[in-house]
Amino acid sequence: MGHPIMKKIIFLNLFFLAGCTDSDIPVVEAMPIYVEPDPVAVFLSQARWPCSGDGCADSRVIDRIADGVWSASEKHGLSVPLLVGVLMVENPWLDTTAVSPAGAIGLYQVMPLHRDEWDCKGTMQSVSGSVCRGAAVLADMMRRHGNERDALLGYNGCRSAGCRSYHNKVVARSEQFSEGG
Repeated sequence: MGHPIMKKIIFLNLFFLAGCTDSDIPVVEAMPIYVEPDPVAVFLSQARWPCSGDGCADSRVIDRIADGVWSASEKHGLSVPLLVGVLMVENPWLDTTAVSPAGAIGLYQVMPLHRDEWDCKGTMQSVSGSVCRGAAVLADMMRRHGNERDALLGYNGCRSAGCRSYHNKVVARSEQFSEGG
């Protein structure tokens, strides 16, 4: 598998007759179609922190994370940059098996109390389960609080002055993604 930053080449196999000598039958060769890389996957690949261990996302997993972010954005009405910003603040290593000292789990560091609260497939440490729950919790916080700052503080479980910078960190990472890295 190639590096996710490089353009992917997909070969469209239209029709190919190997060894055909009949001049009335056209031979159509495979034509390359160039596909731009997913900007979320590119950003995550470039901006992630060094990671070691079994849960570290490789390029295939990063592609799945990017797909999940796009889907969750559409499903919950959240911006892609906001979801990328939260992910890169919560888990910049992109370690699917991460568990915080407070007990938060997975890519989006969701607390176990949300395990069965949302209609999400997969475990809290799976790509689909973590992205789904993270987006669902954030969307719920947006409905409850009505503004991004307070929703992010609620998502973070902020109860002290020490965590008030969480919103600024997420916004900075969101802007970094929006500006192309």
